Amino acid sequence: MRKKEARTFSVQDGLPWLEFNYNASCADSVGNIYFGGLKGLLFFNSTRVNKNEMPVNPYVSKISLDYKEVDFLKLQTGKTKINAPAFLVDTFDLDYSVSVLTLELRTDDYISPHRQEFRYKLEGFDDKYTYVTSENRNVTYTHLKGGTYFFKYSCRSIGGSWSNEKLIVIIKHVPFWKEKWFVATVLIIVVFVLGVILVFFLKAQAKRRQQLEEKITERTKLIAKQKENLLHQRDALITKNKKILKQQEVLKESNEQVNYQNEELRSQSDMLHEVNQEMMQQNKMIADQAQKLKEKNSLLSRGLNYAKRIQISLFPDENDLKRHIHKSFIFFKPKEKVSGDFLWLRKVANKIIIAEVDCTGHGVPGAFMSMIGNALLNEIVGNKHITDPATIFYHLNEELHSIFKQGDYDIEAQDEGMDLSLCTIDLSAKKVVFASAMQNVFIARPNCDIEVVKGDIFSIGGLMSKFKKPIYTNFEFAIEPGMRLIFTSDGYIDQFGGAERGKFGVERFERLLCNNSSNSMEGFKKSVEESFTNWLGDNDQLDDILVVAIEF
Repeated sequence: MRKKEARTFSVQDGLPWLEFNYNASCADSVGNIYFGGLKGLLFFNSTRVNKNEMPVNPYVSKISLDYKEVDFLKLQTGKTKINAPAFLVDTFDLDYSVSVLTLELRTDDYISPHRQEFRYKLEGFDDKYTYVTSENRNVTYTHLKGGTYFFKYSCRSIGGSWSNEKLIVIIKHVPFWKEKWFVATVLIIVVFVLGVILVFFLKAQAKRRQQLEEKITERTKLIAKQKENLLHQRDALITKNKKILKQQEVLKESNEQVNYQNEELRSQSDMLHEVNQEMMQQNKMIADQAQKLKEKNSLLSRGLNYAKRIQISLFPDENDLKRHIHKSFIFFKPKEKVSGDFLWLRKVANKIIIAEVDCTGHGVPGAFMSMIGNALLNEIVGNKHITDPATIFYHLNEELHSIFKQGDYDIEAQDEGMDLSLCTIDLSAKKVVFASAMQNVFIARPNCDIEVVKGDIFSIGGLMSKFKKPIYTNFEFAIEPGMRLIFTSDGYIDQFGGAERGKFGVERFERLLCNNSSNSMEGFKKSVEESFTNWLGDNDQLDDILVVAIEF
């Protein structure tokens, strides 16, 4: 088989351009080869190509340590001065402080330096040869460990043959503190010091043990002496105790005489006490008659004040509401001292349940209804752990029918009931679920965005909700920052007043909410109170007033 050789030519070899058309080539019988290109026709006589190849000699032209070139004419290794240029150096030492070693490779081929290709390997560091072109002939090694390294390198000629491999021996010195003799010396010193410390420690322990034994002997003698003194003191106390017993016998006889005299005095005192009791009974009869007359005049007022205190103690106030929802307020204004309107509040697990309740009537009857409503809500939510508003309404409606014996089609049955709005707030899930019976619920968002949610047409309790079998509806919405939820009994909306002596009304209440949409909760409450006072004027308050507002 005939061996074929290939050779590459470029602009550096005399080609005028490197852009040729595809398949635009041919050869004649005398060895000329023709190529068609973008700039014309090019012909090439292959018989005139010089196939003789000159040998190529590689060498290291420059050596740098930590990016500073080394002048080997002045460099001294140990006691020997190298006194030679870099390309003649075959062995040199590296100080242990040198971090970066750089060698620059060159050849004596100055005709086509762009075609040069090198291969090199640092034995003791590299596992295999690295091949580079003339464009990347700088070789760099960093952080070489101490030891002897052999840098082998060669260059390939244009024809593809590699030159003889050259060698440079590089010796990286190890710092003295990493030398075996230094490490061994340090270990010996450490062991010696530890041995000396151990000897002194054992001697100190023996001396301390001797001192403790001496202290124990002294303490034993002291305890024996103290024991002897205690025995003497015990004997003295026994003697003294006998004297005290004799004195007690004498005192006992004296006490018996005194007790006899006291019995006589007690008998006389009992007689005086009986006389005094009779006089006190007569005085009490006189005082009772005067008190009864006084109580008849103030009984009604006292009863109402007491009932008011009971209501205040049972129902949550504004501070209780703020502990659960910081941005909130209550506007509560009973028609009389006690009220049929009340706020109910309970936290179950991670849910806050708030109810605004308007019971049938006001004054004492309304107050009794409020007590019943409070107890039923405590039972349904607190004991039965029901938190769904519509379900709470269903159970509350059934309980009221049972309490007031509101049987089917019983015309003599009582028609007591209550209107209310109740919401369950889940702050972790950021949602509110509420239901309303015969009330409107107002949702106020920023920028005067007011939404009125009308409740179901059935009250809780009463004959209508018994006969019609009511269905209560839940309303659910996501909590938004700045959103306000307002509950109000009909006392505020239905109050007569103003210049025309008409009702305050839902529309006027919406404008009140809109005007305070950017106001703080304190300012909002003040505006609600002032609006009602100005609207009421000199008119009589018709019903209990309860407004509850919360902000998320």
